[in-house]
Amino acid sequence: MRPTRMCRVAYVTDDIDRNVAAFERAFGLTFKWPDMGDIGVRVCIGEHGLEPLQPQRDLPFLHGIPHPLLEVALAVDDADTVKEALVAAGHVVTAPSWLPIPAKFEYLFGPSFHGIPLMICTDGDNEAQLAPFKDLESAAAPKLGLVSLTVPDLDAAAADFERFFGMRFGDADAAGLGRRAKTGAHRIKLVEGAADASLAAAVRAPLAALEFMVDDVEATRARLQQQGSKILLSHRLASGRHKHYLQIEGLPLAIYDAADDRAERGLPQSG
Repeated sequence: MRPTRMCRVAYVTDDIDRNVAAFERAFGLTFKWPDMGDIGVRVCIGEHGLEPLQPQRDLPFLHGIPHPLLEVALAVDDADTVKEALVAAGHVVTAPSWLPIPAKFEYLFGPSFHGIPLMICTDGDNEAQLAPFKDLESAAAPKLGLVSLTVPDLDAAAADFERFFGMRFGDADAAGLGRRAKTGAHRIKLVEGAADASLAAAVRAPLAALEFMVDDVEATRARLQQQGSKILLSHRLASGRHKHYLQIEGLPLAIYDAADDRAERGLPQSG
């Protein structure tokens, strides 16, 4: 049994081909296009943790979710057990999703959980569905290192993540995204308060930033600038390296060096 952790982030786009091409160009990412049948969406996914989705018709489960963020997926020990606990606490499943290969459900909960839409899936089920497919922890950079999320009450949100998912948070550098922040080994960062003025227009609450870990942050920054991306803010980390904020396809992004990943999650630098 592994601790609960973020395993992917899904978001809605009005042009999935353009969106995918932009991330391929920016980071060299590759995507798989699973056969979803006639469910009214085009969707793709990669080992890097991104899952863009383009609706092909009106889908009721999308109502009430503040786009572009559709879901933050959490890999848990048993999705059914966690689903029952959330439902007992008053949260509502807005869309169960059937995975034929493991023959199990995963469950989408709307934004009643501190404004964050969550997908609850059993650890390993999606990888089995897409095999061969490395989970996010095993995948090489560049990949999604953190998802930063705005919440109205940081302490209450962190407490509920621990209550329902066993996810522990420690104080973190808000790094321009707000006044206070907490993060942990699970790769979720919670932020409270207004973002720096240079970032405020880019934030798509509750999505504050998709934070990519890359092998060389300054080389990546230079390449993205050469491609036309504007750096909105550069934040100096304790290591002396920088985290850079920008946008791609209207999504708020950050890039940081893979050498800073443990520190960004509040983990010891070795071990």
